[in-house]
Amino acid sequence: KPGYWEDGSDKKVFKMADRAWISTAIDFNKDGKTDSVGVAKDVICKRKDNTKPFDRIKDCKTEETLYIFKNSNDKSFEKHQAKDTLLAQYNDLESVSLHFEQHPEQIAAIIVEPVAGNMGCIPPKAGFLEGLRALCDDHQALLIFDEVMTGFRLAKGGAQESLGIAADIMTYGKVLGGGLPVGAFAARSEIMSHLAPEGPVYQAGTLSGNPLAMAAGFAMLNHLNAHPEIFQSLNNKTALLHQGMAEVLNQKGIPYQINRYGSMLSLHFTDQEVVDFKTAALGNNDHFKNYFHGMLERGIYLPPSAFESYFLNDALSLEDIEKTIDALASVMAKW
Repeated sequence: KPGYWEDGSDKKVFKMADRAWISTAIDFNKDGKTDSVGVAKDVICKRKDNTKPFDRIKDCKTEETLYIFKNSNDKSFEKHQAKDTLLAQYNDLESVSLHFEQHPEQIAAIIVEPVAGNMGCIPPKAGFLEGLRALCDDHQALLIFDEVMTGFRLAKGGAQESLGIAADIMTYGKVLGGGLPVGAFAARSEIMSHLAPEGPVYQAGTLSGNPLAMAAGFAMLNHLNAHPEIFQSLNNKTALLHQGMAEVLNQKGIPYQINRYGSMLSLHFTDQEVVDFKTAALGNNDHFKNYFHGMLERGIYLPPSAFESYFLNDALSLEDIEKTIDALASVMAKW
């Protein structure tokens, strides 16, 4: 319905779970003999068969279901899948460009979280996403945004609206379901027309588009549409939490970085700027463990991984924010 979903797409397909859509989104990019792809922590470039140039969505076909995990070492990846997957560093445009130079006319798509959330909250550097968009345009590849975390959180139009970058295929989950399990992918008609029964790319699921999840999602989109001030409220609360945490940590004098974009935030115990997975991994794990368990003992349940972003919701009151900051001060007092 016009006005409810502002991501520039013409058609959407709803799946049951966050990750179910990604296999179909990737199937769009199957060309020739290529039938595999993987996802890692940073930027993913999917290779295509080198026997013919990539011509947008051409000769698409599905030979197997691909389950995608955000860990390139996952045992579910076969060797032939790994060899058709090229990994580049998030926020390092040169590392992505190098793949296009080394594999001319072989890269079918780039898959990326526009704002990373699985190595902490890591916003894109100025020009990074713009550079990915330009590379895809120059080499007739597709740009796929994983907006499971950013979709309907950063703005009604997700990261695309917030950052002003248009992707070719978008994937969604989380907020979209209003608390129920649902995932979706969306694209322009010229791409979506390749889905069965209109096209040759098969996709189906027993509970895809189930009425309960669709009703919850529709209610959520209705609410966001009627209350656009929620996005600014979320941003303000996250900024308040950021400021309070920084004041406590500054008084303690321990090395830290706080990354924030919109209502996404993460704390890293390191003195180096955190811009990708490599720098996120430099954080002091012992500090994080003490921090996590100390906050839990005081009634604050944080994401239990140093590589997970915080996602605030508007149900949090200002009193909740202050309680969180006070709990952090109490934890730091015992260090």
